[in-house]
Amino acid sequence: MNPSDLNILRKINDDLKESEASEISTLCKGLSLEAFADLQYNPLPDFPRIIQWLPKMPSQDVQESWCGFSGDPLKIRTVSILDELIKNYLQEGISPLETSNVLDFGCGWGRFLRLLSKFVPAKQLYGVDPWRKSIELCHSTGMKGNIHLSDYLPRDLPFIDQTFDFIFSFSVFTHLSKKVTEISLNTLQGHLGQNGVLMVTIRPISFWDFKIQQRQDISAEKIAHLKQQHLDHGMAFLPRDREPIEGEVTYGDTSISIDYLKEKLNELHLCHVINTGYFHLQNLAIFKRI
Repeated sequence: MNPSDLNILRKINDDLKESEASEISTLCKGLSLEAFADLQYNPLPDFPRIIQWLPKMPSQDVQESWCGFSGDPLKIRTVSILDELIKNYLQEGISPLETSNVLDFGCGWGRFLRLLSKFVPAKQLYGVDPWRKSIELCHSTGMKGNIHLSDYLPRDLPFIDQTFDFIFSFSVFTHLSKKVTEISLNTLQGHLGQNGVLMVTIRPISFWDFKIQQRQDISAEKIAHLKQQHLDHGMAFLPRDREPIEGEVTYGDTSISIDYLKEKLNELHLCHVINTGYFHLQNLAIFKRI
């Protein structure tokens, strides 16, 4: 950690009284995101008030099983992804980040929300996830913000009348069935405020070529069928061994075309698409309400 960040952290630690422990973003303006992340992944005893305010990290096993990495490698990837999300929001959005209402759709254990608290007051941070264990982990580790359980087929959000300036969903639509995808996109579109920005990651058709190399139990014929399904319908879905919900398995591996997204998000304008290079060919699609 560089000397400038250490000096800022000392001041934040001095200024962060227990009586003011509901907020920290106003104190972190000069602090780098890398230093804020490092303090969470590698807590330093020199800053006890900050450490007390910050949520605890989930176990290494949870980090690895949910994200594929843990510790510093996960920190580096998370900071890089969040940098990309924020950069594009600042480019396309109207509201300053610090005054925006932000929703993480499929927040998991709060991987991104805990770092966003550097920029955004906790009362403006929202997260939903349909897996109860995700929400329990957020609460048990002391995550701040409005974090609630959602339905697996989210025809609405727990925040019924709330609109958002910034909605993002990372590594979520890469796993959803057609039915859940369409319901989720419609719900998110309905909750996006005027001039709001929506970002989702999707996998292109080339993902299936990677998939056949990864799994020996998928035949070339099955992959060919999935690729044709993508070409014919704009998306393809390979379910995993999960319990059906409302008559179908909702979780698996998914590819989605940009044209399919544009059709389902027909109230929004596609700004651009970025190849993130993360997690097996995920592309970041950025939409805006105008």
